[in-house]
Amino acid sequence: TRYDYNKYISERFCSTYADTIGKWCQNNGIMMTGHALGEDTLDEMLRDSYEPMRFYKEMQLPGIDVLFDDRCFTTALQCRSAVRQLGREGMLSELYGVTGWDFDFRGHKLQGDWQACLGVTVRVPHLAWQTMKGEGKRDYPASISYQSPWYKEYGYLEDHFARINTALTRGKPCVRVAVIHPLESAWLDRASNAETKASISELDERFHTLASWLLDGTVEFDYISQSLLSELCQTGSAPLKVGLCSYDTVIASDCITLREYTVKILEEFKNSGGNLIFTGLLPTHCDGVPSEKAKNTVFGAKAVPFSRLAILRELENVRTVSLNTENGDSHGYMHTLRDDNGRKWLFLAKTEKPELAHTVTKKPLTVTVKGEYTPSLYDTLSGEIKAVSYRIKNGKTELYITAYDYDSFLFALDEKTKDEYIPTCTKIVCAEREFPYICDYALSEPNVLLLDTARYSVNGGDFSAEEEIMRIDEAVRKKLGLTSRRSKVVQPYVIDGVPEENILSLRFTIMSEAEASDTLLALENADKCDITFNGEPISNECIGYYVDKHINTVRLGKIKKGENLLSVSMPFGLRTDLEAMYLLGDFGTKQIGRRAFITEKPQKLYFGNAVGQGLDFYGGNITYKTEIYLESDGDYEIELTNYRGALVKITLDGDRSQRLVFSPYKVIFNGLSAGFHTFDFTVYGNRYNTFSGLHCLVADRKRVYIGPDYWRTRNDAWAYEYQLRPSGILKTPIIRRIKLQES
Repeated sequence: TRYDYNKYISERFCSTYADTIGKWCQNNGIMMTGHALGEDTLDEMLRDSYEPMRFYKEMQLPGIDVLFDDRCFTTALQCRSAVRQLGREGMLSELYGVTGWDFDFRGHKLQGDWQACLGVTVRVPHLAWQTMKGEGKRDYPASISYQSPWYKEYGYLEDHFARINTALTRGKPCVRVAVIHPLESAWLDRASNAETKASISELDERFHTLASWLLDGTVEFDYISQSLLSELCQTGSAPLKVGLCSYDTVIASDCITLREYTVKILEEFKNSGGNLIFTGLLPTHCDGVPSEKAKNTVFGAKAVPFSRLAILRELENVRTVSLNTENGDSHGYMHTLRDDNGRKWLFLAKTEKPELAHTVTKKPLTVTVKGEYTPSLYDTLSGEIKAVSYRIKNGKTELYITAYDYDSFLFALDEKTKDEYIPTCTKIVCAEREFPYICDYALSEPNVLLLDTARYSVNGGDFSAEEEIMRIDEAVRKKLGLTSRRSKVVQPYVIDGVPEENILSLRFTIMSEAEASDTLLALENADKCDITFNGEPISNECIGYYVDKHINTVRLGKIKKGENLLSVSMPFGLRTDLEAMYLLGDFGTKQIGRRAFITEKPQKLYFGNAVGQGLDFYGGNITYKTEIYLESDGDYEIELTNYRGALVKITLDGDRSQRLVFSPYKVIFNGLSAGFHTFDFTVYGNRYNTFSGLHCLVADRKRVYIGPDYWRTRNDAWAYEYQLRPSGILKTPIIRRIKLQES
């Protein structure tokens, strides 16, 4: 009964909703794309009552959504399998959502790489904001637009992915293994959580584990959807043809129930010499009913223990690519292989992120491909095509590469021209020293003091004790009987025209250890506000903006040493978005616990955390200006291993620039003359210490949902003390004179 019920509602949802829209799009010459909810686990698929691969049937551009920085391999594999079998033009992904302001280029590359490897050809990066106004600034940042100080550098990453896509959309996939999707077996167990949560969780864990074992073991595979099999597969003869794909090997893992048509196809496949493998729980049911026919499919097939080693050994004959290190460890990379009219494209991507972003892990890697080829490395970051060290042995091509923490590799494998190419040059370090550890600096925008704690009064009442701005908003709404802004706020246009009938007054106390002139105040809806500073009225005329065009700046004037009082009154109602304000100017800042102060502007910066050096809330770019004397002409290597920001750009003598982003964190400037040279190190910042949930105490969890309530935690997940993150260049760079030497 459970099986029939789930099969019915899944088919109804897919046919009446997805199919209806998809067919309309097809008839009208446009593409249906996007993603469906609950793609990642069997439990989610049961909750949302559908089967993803069946949902994609009439979509012209099937897609997925990856939140956090999760490694949702099965999600991508389901979609890629349908795209391949149905012959769709591409695969879409919405990526980088809820990763936060300080998710840097390293994270963007790693997440994009594994998705490209698993079929993503159309990238929908989350997000480019129209505005940060009000609740918009909590819409799962960071914005890949002008609000982020690194946005003009983002083409560096998109060029990388464009080059990958140029190769991975050509030709046909070289895939020989298929896995029957186990969702229909989970249908048998769907009931109350108390009854079946444990069994479904175990099935789901094995579902994801098998995918990880195969990917990590360099076995490229597709899923087979039983709901699509009767349409895509007319005969079970080996190799098994499912839509546009053919498979030598089919794995049934934890397939407790099989459809009658699936049993028929598998029997034909097995009897015609196909390699049929059963592992995990064996079939006992057919279409949800106990069945001897289902049990009999195991006879004559291979039954393998649910073990990584056992399964990979059984697949050795159909594995085209293998990876090995000096220690025999092949973990950490996945691959995809395509045949482009005789040329093979091989792409390798990391499966996991490094434990520490700034440490350098160097791994010599041997990539073995069945067949004899001349390989080339297509450097997707630089656009260069490079020779690869390789040797042909026993009908296989061995490629020898050095892999670092954020590397991916795109190889072209062409017809063999010779048996080996082993370069003989090695790098010799002739001299090494640090740059000066303290230096001049420049900021790309004014320094900032965050104003997010104030006393407040409603409609002329008494002023409260100091409170944080989001909590003031919550308290005022409760007092006035207005709906809370927590989490699920409606779009502003839904409540357009609702009057703001109340008056909210805020008083900010600004403590300063030094005088500061020509300061600005940044706030939203400045034209609606009455502002006084140290008892003097301040014009609310907007003279510019800070970070976002809807965060207005007004002239504030001189900050005096000691205590300064800023008063801001505004209309308040259902439409009001109460937000923090920002003091801007040529000064320094510091914070101690929950208190923030203005200080003298730092004259120089040390390499090290910029927080604590007068730039505590600063989120723009910092340029460290150094000068160094080179004693000899030659080629020089710069190493900078520890930074917090999106990326670093190094500029030599105001002229030549290179980006430094990924491990091993080294760049080379060739042909430098002896004498003095300037090196500017610009670290592109992020807005975490300015706009993020700085009172949130769950930020260090492995998996944090950075949505609106990240700013509104409570109880032991909240602190009035600021929870800032390190920023800037945290370690003094090193310069080396190098030369290449023939071995």
